Formats: sequence, C-alpha cells, structure tokens
Amino acid sequence: MYGDLQEIDVNSLFYFISTQQKTGVFFVETESNFLMKKLFYFIFFERGEIIFAADQQSFDLQRLQEYLTYYQLNQEIQSIEESLIDVNTIAEYEAILLLSEKKIISINQQKNLIKNIIEEVLFNVFFLRKGYFSWQENINLEPLIIRFNVDFLIPKIANYAQNWQQLNPYIRSPQECPFITNNPQLKLLVSDHLYQTLCAKIDGKTSFLQLSRYLHQDLATIGQFIYPYVEMGWIKIITPFLLSSISQYSSPKTFNIFCLTQDKNWAFKTEKILHLKKYNLFTTDSFRQGLNNILTSSVDLIILDSDIDHNEKYQLCKILKNIENKKNIPIIFLVNKYNHLNYLTAKIYGVNEYINKKKFNQNLIKIIEQYL
Repeated sequence: MYGDLQEIDVNSLFYFISTQQKTGVFFVETESNFLMKKLFYFIFFERGEIIFAADQQSFDLQRLQEYLTYYQLNQEIQSIEESLIDVNTIAEYEAILLLSEKKIISINQQKNLIKNIIEEVLFNVFFLRKGYFSWQENINLEPLIIRFNVDFLIPKIANYAQNWQQLNPYIRSPQECPFITNNPQLKLLVSDHLYQTLCAKIDGKTSFLQLSRYLHQDLATIGQFIYPYVEMGWIKIITPFLLSSISQYSSPKTFNIFCLTQDKNWAFKTEKILHLKKYNLFTTDSFRQGLNNILTSSVDLIILDSDIDHNEKYQLCKILKNIENKKNIPIIFLVNKYNHLNYLTAKIYGVNEYINKKKFNQNLIKIIEQYL
C-alpha cells in the first residue's frame, strides 16, 4: 500500500488499517515549505490499533526529556544514555522502556509518555496535505506498552486541530514563543500562583510546543489559555526560528562533507565537483577511521556509499544519534537498488536521504544544497 496524500485523506487510511486489523508501520514522507527539508513520520499499528508514533525527534531524547519535566525527572535521561547506544530501534521508545525497567518512572507514567508522544506526532500528521505514504507489514515495536483505538484517538486529535486553527492569526505555529509585556495588568487578573507559573514559563524563549510538553497539555489547550491575553496585548508572540534562519545566511560558510566509501574513483570525481562549489569532501573506506574523523572534526553532512556494509552504516547512525553535538548532522544513504524494507529501516535509524547512487550523481549539488 502506497500513494500520494493529495489523493487520499490520512484519516481514511488510518480507519482502513484499523478495520482490517493490520500490523505494521504506516510511513509518511513530506517536505516543510518553510524549513526546506524533508520530514517523516512513522505510525506503528498492532492489529489495527496504534501503539506508537515517531518522527525525526524520536531519534534523540530532547522531546522525552521535556515531557519528563512534568514529573521533575528530566535529569534522569543521563542515567540511561549509555545503554541506548546498542539500541536497534527507535531511541525514544527504548528510553521509555529503560526508565520503567529501572523503576525511574511508574507504569502509569510510562503509558502517559507514550500517549503524549503519539498525540503530538498525530497532531502534525493531521495537517498534512502533501507528501507520500507507504505501508510495511512485519515491522513492529516490542515489548508492547499500550494500544489506542483509532475510533477514539482520531476524533480527539481532529478536535485539538480544529481548536488550534481557531487561534489564528494571533497564534500560528507551535514553535512561536509567548512573552509577558504587561505584568501589572496580568498580575491583577490571575492568582499569585498562576502568575508566578506564567512568569516562569512564558519568557519569550519557551515555545508553545515546549509548554505543551512541560505541562502535559495539548497545544490547543495551551493556546486557548494564552489567547485572551494575546488579544489584549498583555502577552506578545515572537517567532525565534525566523531570526535564526535569517542569521544563518548572514555570513558565508565552507561546509565539510564526510563520505564513507570504497569507490576511490567515484570519490575523486565527486570531490572535484564539490570543490568547485566550495564544499570540502573527506573520504575513507574504514569504518573506525570514519567514525574517528566524524567525532573529532567539524562535519556538516555525511554520505554513506552503497558499497559499505549495511550493519556498519546502521551502527554509525546509532552512535551519532546519541551524541548531542552530532545527532543533527544530515546523513545520506546511497544504494544500488531500492528496497522498501531497507528504506524504512534506514529512516528508523534517522537517515535523512535514501537514494539511488546514479540518481544522486545526476543531482549531486541540488541534493547537497537541500541540507547545507
């Protein structure tokens, strides 16, 4: 099962999977018009019920750490980070399992964390109108923690989405950050406890999405609470990622690209092409040497060639996704022949681009510029 989201509604697909009691993963790949990068989502089903949902943020632990703030357990992430290096599936899911095994969180807290992450991811998927989807049987997460019935979950998310859209034009994006501009008026209107809470959280640096995670409330509820004060002008909204995107292009930068390949002839030709565009390409055919170079150097993008062993490539991805200052480096997998199961596996490991080597060669600069 695969297709184009412009031709069919995501919710209809979920209901179909539910009624057919299918087990597997529903995968969506789309592109952010604003961020100019690819986004992907995984919805895991067990006999037609949703058991987890994942996206790019599922391969590091920042989101989970923010959700743990509600329980004042956000620092506990450090106690399990080393154990996650050998994890073969989604780090976020495995981290929740480990926290439960170590008795750091209770069974109820474990289920609440899963529920919140699923709802956050589905909220984003609900708004998608463009992109491609596919279905893959026989991919699942174990052990199973909790199930959610589609008939219960989808109407709930639809209601959140509708309420969120009603906040426009005052509040547009979960990434926007509210901050208080009229403290005296606000202090007169709310209780002292609520006022102190607002001042601590609504600081112009904490986004609506982060507030949602810290407080374990959906985005619409957070937005509806703040909306009246925004309307009165007592709370202003700023968009920090607009500022960062502008500063990103304010000064030129030479980018360093690392490539793990055994094809020296191809590497030589590629290096010459990239050099003309002011990109530095560094290559090696050794996994150990490659890992050492990435860890000790400034690397902006990684290319893993088709002739490198799949297990070595996956291992490299696992290691990097668990290192704070390396986890956001874009990774491109080159393959000789497309395999859908390998494609999904690569995405689960956090790979940004899975592409035929010949097509990559034909569109080399265009693909590189998508990430740098």
